[in-house]
Amino acid sequence: MASSPDSGDMTAPSGGRQEYTRYQRLLMYFRTKRRKVTAVVVVLVIWVLLQIAEIRAFGFGYAAIFVLAILFSQGALLRRPTKLPPDLMQNHADARYTRTEDWASSLSTPDALATIEEAFKDQGAHPRRLGDSVWIEFTGAWSPVSFRHRDVAKHLRINPSIHVFVYPRSGGSSIVAHSRDGRLAGMWDVMQLSDEMADAAVRRARDVTAHGSDGTAAEAPVGS
Repeated sequence: MASSPDSGDMTAPSGGRQEYTRYQRLLMYFRTKRRKVTAVVVVLVIWVLLQIAEIRAFGFGYAAIFVLAILFSQGALLRRPTKLPPDLMQNHADARYTRTEDWASSLSTPDALATIEEAFKDQGAHPRRLGDSVWIEFTGAWSPVSFRHRDVAKHLRINPSIHVFVYPRSGGSSIVAHSRDGRLAGMWDVMQLSDEMADAAVRRARDVTAHGSDGTAAEAPVGS
């Protein structure tokens, strides 16, 4: 049975202890309503004391709102996700991305993660390992295929991304890919390019993990 966020036992899905930074633990700390209310009360008390002492704290309110928003969302409002327990990251991905695809792989969880990460080492792709998932961001320089809306790549203001989760299963692993970031906004053709890039990225992740180049089951990466 998974431990509750209040228990302080940060364990990995496999049962091994997962290491988190102080910042990551701080994000996890504010998962309960009681702790969120306490934080708001503390901020209000500080603001009142500053007013009583007639101390000019320019921007305190805006800064406090920003910090609380980040903490209360467990970092979900940030462009780049932070490594957190799998259930939290999965919830964030479900809320952020509009398309979800899944498939089975004969690769073990570590091999699938390494394979996906290695598959996105080309120009314009930037993979980041986050626990048992890989978050991949793409710049306009990423061009694995001839995108239909390639000519508007220079107008990308926010880079498209995908988030791929790998879960252990008997005989291999189960892979869930989230794509098409619902936060992106812009001209129609720019949005179309973002979708094309996201779709191409998911196809690649599926190709390198579900089957080998000869159509057989995917093999573990060399040196694994």
